[in-house]
Amino acid sequence: MLGNSFREELKAKAQAFGVSNLSESTGLSRQALYDLFEGGDMKLSNLEKVLGALGMELSFNVSQPTAEDVLGNLTRYGAPLVMDTPKVPMSLVETLVSSLKLVKKESRLTSVLPYFLLKKYRSLNEKELLGNLKKNPEDLQLFGYFLEVALYFRKRKGLQKLLLKVEKLLDSKSFLVLREGDQTKSLKNFERFDNPAAKKWKIGTRDELNYLVERCKKWEELEKAS
Repeated sequence: MLGNSFREELKAKAQAFGVSNLSESTGLSRQALYDLFEGGDMKLSNLEKVLGALGMELSFNVSQPTAEDVLGNLTRYGAPLVMDTPKVPMSLVETLVSSLKLVKKESRLTSVLPYFLLKKYRSLNEKELLGNLKKNPEDLQLFGYFLEVALYFRKRKGLQKLLLKVEKLLDSKSFLVLREGDQTKSLKNFERFDNPAAKKWKIGTRDELNYLVERCKKWEELEKAS
């Protein structure tokens, strides 16, 4: 949608250029041009002709998704969250990749993502997803961890195959923590928490595996009851 300030600027430039001259240069009627200035719609190809004749260019700014957008898209795809409709729509793969980057700031994702993966893994474009995650080994490592947790809750051959692909792609694991305030702590600080999946993937978390499995059960029960 074109803003009023842009239309006013366009109208001023057109009047300086001459509306008749602009009509002749673009092949558009004067009425079509006046309609545009006053709030009417115009095909993109015709708008580009108008801008080109006036020495202007059309550019687009892509809105960057906020944390609320990421959580909103997760909700839209069926995650057990209550969030408003996102202002920036994202694909399923984009939503998952962005969620992995948000985990340290949004602790609730640590229990939501395993269940979400169990629900949506059949819908994922694996080639696109793994190609994206391969660019950032830490994201790939986190993805492997959440897949592992999901499999502790419920075994699925498709999830197991996906986990094997992640393991083959990941050359080595660095120590990662799941909470922002825990960056300075070593792996030993988390050994007392019973989480075999976290130990395997070198993830520092206070979430015990039984807790995460119970959360998955709760999400499933809530979904069945709704």
